[in-house]
Amino acid sequence: MSTVYIKTLDAEFAQMLCRTIEAWKIYAIWHEEAQDSWEDPNYLLLDNIDVVLLDIRCTPEKAVRFLHRLRQKSKYVEVILLNTSDRVNASMDGMQAGASDELTVPFDTDTLKKKFWKPVVGEKNRSKGGEECR
Repeated sequence: MSTVYIKTLDAEFAQMLCRTIEAWKIYAIWHEEAQDSWEDPNYLLLDNIDVVLLDIRCTPEKAVRFLHRLRQKSKYVEVILLNTSDRVNASMDGMQAGASDELTVPFDTDTLKKKFWKPVVGEKNRSKGGEECR
């Protein structure tokens, strides 16, 4: 089963994302965490995570530092930024730090599914000889 890790301080938003993603038969991970967990991505089992949804709305500087550290551990995990349209500089910093894509909050769930369906499901199926999901 594919896995998405949600990195956000917004508990209500994270729980909604988990329910949505798990309805697509994709495992979603999120847990309430202390602010200092933004400093070190070592606790992530990167071999098991396909996509990180990284919310940069509340703490863009910490999120970008987290992304830099994450990239030191793994260059292959897809990272999708979650941001608002008024924080263009944070988006640019996140993309320069190694994010592969961005979603502007609020977004509809179909847009979310399209953003990570290929990296999560399509690539795995293709590597196993299956058909790509659309």
